Amino acid sequence: VCIGRIGCDDVGRPDGPDADTFLAARVEVPRVLERHHCIGRVQAADHMPDDRTSQLVIRGVRPDEHCAVGELVVGAYRDGGHLQRDEGYGVHLADVAGRADEHPVLVAERDGVLVGTVTICPPGTSHSKDARDDEVEFRYLGVAQEAWGTGVADALVAACDEWAREAGADAIVTTSKDEV
Repeated sequence: VCIGRIGCDDVGRPDGPDADTFLAARVEVPRVLERHHCIGRVQAADHMPDDRTSQLVIRGVRPDEHCAVGELVVGAYRDGGHLQRDEGYGVHLADVAGRADEHPVLVAERDGVLVGTVTICPPGTSHSKDARDDEVEFRYLGVAQEAWGTGVADALVAACDEWAREAGADAIVTTSKDEV
């Protein structure tokens, strides 16, 4: 499915000079553009966990949670197999305090326990790598392994989309790679 700025031919396949480099994919929120042709693994739960029905709260991170959120996102990347060749990226991921002053960092909390996080990177900010002026990028999306398959990532991406809409952005983008 082609969405966003990537050109499409008349049957909906990526077309144009960036077609071999970029891939547009729908991810529950139709305004998400995913760049790079490696999308990574999708982890699915074997069964529907009971805590899917528990209330999930999406909110901004508090300064006293920076360390815990850093550990959460590093654990999520490691559990997903995305830090196998960690050439310092784990330290970068863990530095929530270093990005929270300039970027909204959201957390997902269920029953008082942090289960997910994402960082919103408006264009022109230090962690925005791919967003154009009319887009908002999200990065460092991580969900605790015990919450995989329970809708946490969907809720965090939806919160990014809502933030982007309120900021007047035309799209949200993210970059994903098989290995970091």
